[in-house]
Amino acid sequence: MNKNNWITTSLSDRTSENLCDFTLTINPYKFTQDTFKNNCSRVAKELYQKNSNIYVLYSGGIDSECVLKTFLDNDLPVTPIMLVTPYNKPELQYAVNFYKEKNIKPIIFSYEEDEMFSIMQKNCNDNGYYSFISALQLEICKYVSDKGGDLITGAGEPFTPVGYSNSLEETETIDMAEFEFYIDNSYPNLTGSFFTYDLALHSSMLSDIVFTGDMQRSKCNLYEVNYRKKIFWDREFYTIFSQKALNIPKWSVTIPSTDYKNALTSDQSTTFT
Repeated sequence: MNKNNWITTSLSDRTSENLCDFTLTINPYKFTQDTFKNNCSRVAKELYQKNSNIYVLYSGGIDSECVLKTFLDNDLPVTPIMLVTPYNKPELQYAVNFYKEKNIKPIIFSYEEDEMFSIMQKNCNDNGYYSFISALQLEICKYVSDKGGDLITGAGEPFTPVGYSNSLEETETIDMAEFEFYIDNSYPNLTGSFFTYDLALHSSMLSDIVFTGDMQRSKCNLYEVNYRKKIFWDREFYTIFSQKALNIPKWSVTIPSTDYKNALTSDQSTTFT
């Protein structure tokens, strides 16, 4: 779910029989410029006003830590959820430390290997989705929906994937993948991606980030969280994933930064393929 339907995708056309390419459409609206931090606070308060029964998915990633930290810093009570699998334990330690420091007890969704892949494959293949990790989040959506709550994640940031060390590459391209929008597409009653909920917030991410030559460090500075190297799920997971994933022709779009920024402030819709 996002404000004024400002960003839409082709996922509504995707089924297990129709593995169409992922496309992204920007439908901009007029907004007031503000800082990233102020926009985060404003959006958190706005979402809380709409539904005070908010769940934030945080299992150690810097994007979702920024989201959870925003709600806590603004004294907005939320229920954190931590996802535990055999393959994300190194990153989980950051979440464990955060929860301990804040004296918070999250709801824990824990899955063993066989159950995890069964759920992932079902949620992926039934919907024609590509990413198993994000499809696992759909299981949590069911729980939150049944509770009458709203689920918010750290998805929706537009930056080139971590791994580039050249600042020129960092600043010249925008990367948006389909898994950022699974919740929006399958559970339109839930907010899902925090960073694509509001156009002003999304735009301020691009205007306020200071590129350092290390994308992860640049994002940590923007989010005001402690630096850590990007931690991927264990390699074994991706080996199994590659054997089970649907063969979707194109599941992400890479866009020149200038074109993307222009689309955000244009007076007409723009589709990227």
